[in-house]
Amino acid sequence: MKSKKRWRVVGKRYSGKLLSACSEGMNANVANPHSIWKDVTENILAKDFNQATKVKHAIEEAQRVKAADRKSKGEEFVPQLFHLPVEGGKPELTEQAREILKSL
Repeated sequence: MKSKKRWRVVGKRYSGKLLSACSEGMNANVANPHSIWKDVTENILAKDFNQATKVKHAIEEAQRVKAADRKSKGEEFVPQLFHLPVEGGKPELTEQAREILKSL
């Protein structure tokens, strides 16, 4: 399913297609980032920056707890769309990520 949503940088002449990798074939066990950050986005759009910050901090703390839990169990975090380590600021994409990009 191709995304019809577009993004645009205010005051700039370029735009692009939004990619929701979760809806484009990522593992169903991975939470959709759009739903995770939805409340932050809504609060920013409503100009309630204090609440947006509180929600963002809660999300980040939950991520820290999950990371600590993985570490205590000896589980390693394995990204689905790129290989670790990321060197030089440019990640090496996984085959899954390449297939998603080809489908666009």
